[in-house]
Amino acid sequence: MRAFFVSKGRRGEPLTPEEREDAAGYIERSLSEAVYVEALVTNADERFDAGDFQQPDPSLPPGQTQVAWNEIYLSKDGEAVLSGRCPPQFPSDEQFRVVFVIHRWKPHLPLESSYGELACPDVQPLPDRLWRLAPYEMVD
Repeated sequence: MRAFFVSKGRRGEPLTPEEREDAAGYIERSLSEAVYVEALVTNADERFDAGDFQQPDPSLPPGQTQVAWNEIYLSKDGEAVLSGRCPPQFPSDEQFRVVFVIHRWKPHLPLESSYGELACPDVQPLPDRLWRLAPYEMVD
């Protein structure tokens, strides 16, 4: 929420109850259909690009495909950040994890990657370690 308030020009001054309610509603709407995706990547080659993760929805007009947001590379065990933020540096490790957000997630649609479609498990609660290692950043 701190990043959200800074982006709106607020740098620490107290919010009115109405402003708090508006901010909470905005954040809730932004996150209500968003999911974090964590994928273990093994032997990535020159084709791999975290920006290729997307969930096209044939019911939407072209250009409205949901794509990876806020990509962060983690260690193989998912316990340490290897690289993150604008743009993250591609890891040289043989195995690593990539974490990102897909907004407006549709559980019935596939997730596409640099290598084709991926089957995804059911959505689960976000582990505490991802809250810590890959905090959500609001879309501008």
